[in-house]
Amino acid sequence: MFTIPTCYVSIQFQADCVLDLLSSFIVIWRYFGSPYRLGSRSREYKACISLGILFMVAGIGVIIEGVYFLYAKDAPKWYSTLVILAAVGCSVCVLLALAKYVLGKKLNSDTLLLDALNSFLSGLFALVIIVSDVVYLKNKAVWYLDPLLSIFLSVGLIAFGFRTIVMHCRRSQYITEDS
Repeated sequence: MFTIPTCYVSIQFQADCVLDLLSSFIVIWRYFGSPYRLGSRSREYKACISLGILFMVAGIGVIIEGVYFLYAKDAPKWYSTLVILAAVGCSVCVLLALAKYVLGKKLNSDTLLLDALNSFLSGLFALVIIVSDVVYLKNKAVWYLDPLLSIFLSVGLIAFGFRTIVMHCRRSQYITEDS
């Protein structure tokens, strides 16, 4: 039986799994109920604001964990199984993001578009695992690549979450009730 390095799995996979699970619950909540709620702009804005908050919280968590692992100088260990899982995860997440994007455009749903972005970021985090592990295998002096790239992506995630919250809070001021 193999063990997966806890350091790098916890940076990407744990935050990513929680973010995916919660964003899926938000999307389900957005479309749950009566079929007449499909056009509910109020519910759409609330779901988008919730996703923006989720992006910010997840980004802050990954940054804290990444800084900790940079401080601890915890070097990765090579596991081919982890790289294979990350490659499969990257491929599936990118395809899922594409499907959500197309569906979000057809339904004119910002919530689905944000969830598509979340799936795409999941694919990027998996790609970071692959790239950092391959680079580390070739050059042991570059042990810090995974936490550094994770921090970089998380800063973007926080900025996008903040932008989403501000943008949808402004829009929701004009909506007083469900349409």
